[in-house]
Amino acid sequence: MINPGRTIVVDSLRKVLKELHGKDSVSEHRLKHAWLEEIRGNGNLTVNGWYSPPSAGMAVLSCQDDTPERSHFQTFRDPQFFASSDNIDWSSSSIIFYASNIDLDSGLPADFATTVYFGNNKSIRRHFRDSFGACSTLLSELDNVQVGQELYGRMEDILAARGLTGRTWSSTDNDYNFGHTLPRLNAAQGLSSACHEQVRTDPSPAMSAAVTDFGAEAMRTARKFLSRQSELDLLSGVQFTIEPQCISLLDEKMPKVMIHYVAQHNASSFDVCRSCDELPREYGLL
Repeated sequence: MINPGRTIVVDSLRKVLKELHGKDSVSEHRLKHAWLEEIRGNGNLTVNGWYSPPSAGMAVLSCQDDTPERSHFQTFRDPQFFASSDNIDWSSSSIIFYASNIDLDSGLPADFATTVYFGNNKSIRRHFRDSFGACSTLLSELDNVQVGQELYGRMEDILAARGLTGRTWSSTDNDYNFGHTLPRLNAAQGLSSACHEQVRTDPSPAMSAAVTDFGAEAMRTARKFLSRQSELDLLSGVQFTIEPQCISLLDEKMPKVMIHYVAQHNASSFDVCRSCDELPREYGLL
């Protein structure tokens, strides 16, 4: 397993959704808080995420069948897309989930995002299948790419063939991309670094397991993006994300579908963490 922290994050979200799905008086804010508390209860991840704002380095963003524009955010850092206290209508909700806690043993970000639709609109469900299907096509061809710009170009072509676009905007790089490297956190200084030593050998107290503002900024700026111009060597063994934000070019009423894989080249092929597929599959979307 190339990024075990993501398993903790998705298992925590699964448990929260099992408890709260379908219940009244559940807001984005309540979902986010419950998910964060579940992650914190594990003890193997930092108590917050590096991608901040939003608070705790996490986002829960929902829209209804008739209000897809709320899902069409450019960045989670924009306050208008912070978790709301409005109650969720489960019968027609699409919800984007994102977390960026750090795995304490490896120092790697357990960056995770997925989108789940809880309604019954057939067109929206088809849109989800097309979005995840485009990603599956790319992953099946991943061994044919070597540098970041090749991945960018192929992802763009695959999405366009399905009537989709999905580039992610980064204010750090001031450009569009389909993912980025995952730098490690140097716990002693709160800095990201390229070292491969363990962040800890013994359990740390809760306070020492928080990402500092200084550490978060170092993580933010250490990333290398998979942009149209990227010459990043994907065969070097670095972990990187593949994270399209799929929007329909044919129907503006479709919600954004944010998907977030992690890949790493080992020996002769790529290993891919596909935990972002799990909940959409369990809710009948794939």
